[in-house]
Amino acid sequence: VRAATLRPHDKLEPTAQHDPFRTALQQAAAQKHREPKKRAPDPKLHPDKPADVREWLEGHMSGIYGHKQVKEKFRTLFKVMQLEKHKRSNPSQSGSTVPAPHMTFAGNPGVNKTEWARVAASMMYFLGITKTARFVEVKRADLVSQYANGTTEKTKKVLDSAKDGVLFVDEISALLPKTGHDSGGEAIDELMNRLDAPQGEQAVVIVAGYHEGVEKFLQHNDGMDRRIGSENRFVLPDYTCDELAHIIPMNFEVQGYTVDCSL
Repeated sequence: VRAATLRPHDKLEPTAQHDPFRTALQQAAAQKHREPKKRAPDPKLHPDKPADVREWLEGHMSGIYGHKQVKEKFRTLFKVMQLEKHKRSNPSQSGSTVPAPHMTFAGNPGVNKTEWARVAASMMYFLGITKTARFVEVKRADLVSQYANGTTEKTKKVLDSAKDGVLFVDEISALLPKTGHDSGGEAIDELMNRLDAPQGEQAVVIVAGYHEGVEKFLQHNDGMDRRIGSENRFVLPDYTCDELAHIIPMNFEVQGYTVDCSL
């Protein structure tokens, strides 16, 4: 059933009998009434730094269903960023440079890659890793020029627009060069040049896409792999049937629809 064909408060009625997905939906609906789900604040709408960043992070992650391993890795990343911030602000280490925490998010469509990238961007801003809450989201068309030798300059301008914040490059597989004349590789080369800049001097780059696309991006040349550490590479698994059974009713409810699992 297409959501576009529904009117607000229409009911979605599963017709298959003995459907395990319907059973999971029924269980999710019952659980939802027992424990109402709290929606986390959107970092785009709350740019002010919270008093307790750890508490903010836990509260926001509680609004993202599933992805337990990703959440644990974010908790570890939070601690690492705290240490890096201390290192940067310590007068005795003022001459040291801290690499920027560039990241990758790999997974299929619909697994919240952009949402997790926004959480990471907000966390970096709240911890003082980035100077602004700027989050510039781009795709291939924003980086690759239709004119010869224009891609490098176009990519530079985009990177400059995200300085002191985060540049989020989505659908990275589309940027990978398909032929010898494809300018996508030129854009990736310019991105790599900026990845070498010390933390706080350029934009933090976050790349997202399919597993294969992200891996090919990291293997684009010998230097890319070392510029984004394994601790900053996130793999988002597909949602299980049970997880979708919790997520779907919540998403329809936000749109003003009701899922009827009583049949």
